[in-house]
Amino acid sequence: MKEITKIVIKSESGFFPVSEHYSDKLTITKNSIRYIYYPIHLTNVGKVRDDVAHKWSYKTDSALYQEIFDLLTVSVQGVLNRKDWPVALDTETITFIVTYADKSKVAKEFFLPSAEFKDCFDIVKKMIPVYEYVPKVLMAGED
Repeated sequence: MKEITKIVIKSESGFFPVSEHYSDKLTITKNSIRYIYYPIHLTNVGKVRDDVAHKWSYKTDSALYQEIFDLLTVSVQGVLNRKDWPVALDTETITFIVTYADKSKVAKEFFLPSAEFKDCFDIVKKMIPVYEYVPKVLMAGED
């Protein structure tokens, strides 16, 4: 398996009410994590967290974080290699973009609810600073 240096997980809302349309992007490396969220249509600005654009980033040299990143690379490789994914056209779009050490990239787009990636996303949630909201792309019903 080639060494993964960066993982990008993006999502866009599916067939939801216009007030809930969004796009977001989570970028993860061995020593950083960054998140950007953009609501497409603002309704009750400032009343709930999903009504305002927000972003955050975190850098670390933690050995524990790097171990979790290594677990994530294995999980993401499993997502990319799996062949029997279902398709649900009435849900959000989730895209995985992986950059390898040799600078090559692989991107795969899924039309599935985030719950299909629960095992992978549970690993990512361990990398998020405790004072930040769970990124929309990682929400799997129970969040």
